[in-house]
Amino acid sequence: MFALELSDKVRFDAMLTELAKAIFAATGCSGEALATFGDTLREVLSASANGHDPCHVRFHADGGELHVAIHCPGQPERRTTFTLPNP
Repeated sequence: MFALELSDKVRFDAMLTELAKAIFAATGCSGEALATFGDTLREVLSASANGHDPCHVRFHADGGELHVAIHCPGQPERRTTFTLPNP
């Protein structure tokens, strides 16, 4: 499991995108899975009421799946699961 808390969503957007690429590459996910994650992340971050409240992103690989959870204050947690290519 890898978790991260962002204190400034706008400032760390590029860093988080690069980090997600590395995590997805290490688990064998790419292409559509990464694009789906990026779209979900941008949607959650843009809907956040305050661009400076901490936002939590959690990656967890288990049982042949990569689970991703994104939560920002004032919004429900968004969860996405991707099947890993070689469980």
